[in-house]
Amino acid sequence: MYLTERFDEFKGYDMFDKLQIRLTELKREFERNQQVLLNIEKQSPQLRDSLARIEGAIQVLEEELGLLDANQSEASSENKDDED
Repeated sequence: MYLTERFDEFKGYDMFDKLQIRLTELKREFERNQQVLLNIEKQSPQLRDSLARIEGAIQVLEEELGLLDANQSEASSENKDDED
């Protein structure tokens, strides 16, 4: 259906011309998408590095929060023992 709709835009052209026009469009689209892919591939290592740094920071903060929580629980427990 797509091709017939596209070909309606080119009424008056013969089939060869219509196919040539479509081929040219597809080649342009292919080149654009190929460039987008190359750009994404170039960014990939930088994104991986950023994700690794963020993951490391998350791990450190989670460990710190775990230690703080453990210390607070221990302090609360000692205070209750002192009250008894």
